[in-house]
Amino acid sequence: MIIMGILDIFRLNWKPREGKTYRYRLWHRRKNLIWHPVAQGLDPVPEGTRRQNMTKVYVVIDEKPYPGTFRVSNGVCTLGLIKGKHISRLFSTEVTNIKFYKKYKGTSRVHPRFGMTLNITHHYEYVAKVLDSTKLIKEIPPKQIVRRRGTAIIDTPRGILVVAGRKGIFMLPGGGAKKGESREKAVIREVREETGLKAVRSKYLFSYNDSPDRKIRNLHKVFLLEVTGKAKPDRHEVKQIRYWHSGSDVNISNTAELLIQRYIDEFKI
Repeated sequence: MIIMGILDIFRLNWKPREGKTYRYRLWHRRKNLIWHPVAQGLDPVPEGTRRQNMTKVYVVIDEKPYPGTFRVSNGVCTLGLIKGKHISRLFSTEVTNIKFYKKYKGTSRVHPRFGMTLNITHHYEYVAKVLDSTKLIKEIPPKQIVRRRGTAIIDTPRGILVVAGRKGIFMLPGGGAKKGESREKAVIREVREETGLKAVRSKYLFSYNDSPDRKIRNLHKVFLLEVTGKAKPDRHEVKQIRYWHSGSDVNISNTAELLIQRYIDEFKI
């Protein structure tokens, strides 16, 4: 609270443009930039210079700042809190419940290396501070994808099989069901496509639905699969296959951890 109070002193009140979305972006190019090297105490800018912005946007709720995004339209401000690269939570409130700030935080120059052009970067900070958090209306993220997912528990002597894509975060194998396809058939098909393993027996365990405020919301049906064959990543959706067990260093997703723990607590003998 003290930190945010001090920051308020050095920011100027500012009114955002109607209908414009202000996003948290570390780097983006700026068109038609007017650059005054003399005013900045710098030498004239050489030809071929790349001019770009680094924009940081914060949403402040109960004196706590979050990287985010905001947009004002018809007297209503829509606020998004960003986790990773996506909006994890979305709120709306009247514009009168928000105090806006804008601050220009200076310019940096990165000199060219290995034949690259000179970079001149402008640093900006935008803040939307919520005055009364009780007036916030929680919304579902826009363009939410709801997917019926079949999810597999494949328990082996080496551990529970988990798979990872490009990001390297491991999850339980499975995937979305096609139109008219049951989630049991979907999980058997997906496991075969992703790992080459053939299911010889399946047993329904339980259901689990992701939080309703997620951009991609999976409605899981979890099955215990008995399989044959040798697990091999398809190198398209699945880049790696590993086996999770208690004490292992496999980086599994929060959802995978929750589902595995429930399986162990309720079904593992």
